[in-house]
Amino acid sequence: MLIPISSTNENEIHAYAYITKYSSKKMMKYLLIILFISGFMAITVFFLWDISDTGFKNDIAEVSSALHPAFSAFDTNNTDIYLEGTNVVIETNGEPNHETVWWGKGHKLYKEEPYVDMNRGGTLITDEDNSFTLTVSSHPQLAEEPTATNMGPIGISVSGANIFNDQEGNGALDGALSSIDWTGGHKGPTEYHYHLEPVAWSKDDEALIGILADGFFIYGRKCHATGEHPTDLDASGGHISTTQYTKTPEYHYHIINEEYINGNYIIFGGDYRGTPTIKRKERKNRPPRPSIAEIFSFMDDDGDNLLSVNEVKGPIKNDFSIIDKNTDGFISKEELEKAPKPAQGKRR
Repeated sequence: MLIPISSTNENEIHAYAYITKYSSKKMMKYLLIILFISGFMAITVFFLWDISDTGFKNDIAEVSSALHPAFSAFDTNNTDIYLEGTNVVIETNGEPNHETVWWGKGHKLYKEEPYVDMNRGGTLITDEDNSFTLTVSSHPQLAEEPTATNMGPIGISVSGANIFNDQEGNGALDGALSSIDWTGGHKGPTEYHYHLEPVAWSKDDEALIGILADGFFIYGRKCHATGEHPTDLDASGGHISTTQYTKTPEYHYHIINEEYINGNYIIFGGDYRGTPTIKRKERKNRPPRPSIAEIFSFMDDDGDNLLSVNEVKGPIKNDFSIIDKNTDGFISKEELEKAPKPAQGKRR
């Protein structure tokens, strides 16, 4: 027996069908939106992150598009600074851009400094290939443990010359103070370098001194953020604050405001707080030893073809009594020709 469907039931059925059809379209629309958003997020993650052996690593944070503004303070005649991937390469000829006795008479930057013991240095700045290359991270990070500095260069100054620590020849700096010039530097046994506050451009101020081998910059004794000597330095002279080159606080070193001797201050006597990287450029084109004629032309002030103890310097002065075979108080060309070659200075 067939049961007739009332008009009311027909309306309900049509309404149900319409709602079902409308809901399906709406759900499909939402599903497409969800799929679009998911796909966009997946593509974004793909470009911003890569999977390495150590997990996810954000490559964007590692890429530098420009050098740190502080590098603008470095002498462009003596240094060449550029980005290489995520590192900064600082190449220098190792020469200072200021006056010093270690340039030698006749040089345009020669400065008379009679109190400086030239015998300890042995040679002049122009007698050596002083070139040096330092490669550091463009985003240096503090290490879990400090690292002690070694002999030799520990950084490069804004003048172009190297920075050394508070030691000299595996011993205290005290023994070499007589050879330090007016601006905290000296020559020996090879390149010219600084141990003390370089007053040629920084004296109890906030000036940039240079960069150390762990990638952190080092400044003068005062803090740019406060205009005073910082009181929150760690044992290496470092702290976090803004500088004249950045508005964002960052870790950097200062020359510690503790007098070493006679109003002089050690540039850096602590440990690296970052991870140091030292890479010395292979020396090349080393100038040949001067001839006998050239030595006499340079040292024989009175032109008598004899060198007195007051005229000679460096290794010749150190070995004067050995070279002066006839013990007459003078060295002749013949005696100098027969003299044993001085030992090469050992690089620290």
